[in-house]
Amino acid sequence: MPNLFAVSRNRYFPWTGSAVARFEPSVLPEHAGRRVIHMRIVEILEPVACTVDAANYTGRVLQPQEGQLLTIQNPSGISGPWAYDIDNDRPTSKVAASLRVLWDNSPTP
Repeated sequence: MPNLFAVSRNRYFPWTGSAVARFEPSVLPEHAGRRVIHMRIVEILEPVACTVDAANYTGRVLQPQEGQLLTIQNPSGISGPWAYDIDNDRPTSKVAASLRVLWDNSPTP
């Protein structure tokens, strides 16, 4: 699966490290009736480190935290959980197709 979190315009990856993560169906009211997933960082295996000057990092993906949903920041500076609508966010992409297979074969959609 392609890296979902690369900063594409600059082609760099702001975080290094290793973690076990899982996709979870969104329970947010604004996602009701849609197949939207979040990513939870279950366990950090190798410490997460910023690959750019951490004091000046203003990127979209915030530092992953063990036990928490992966958090992003929009251009207005508002933070919230990363979400992917598997039917509407680039529905013909390989990422969406892969996530639909996971959703369709999950015991808890």
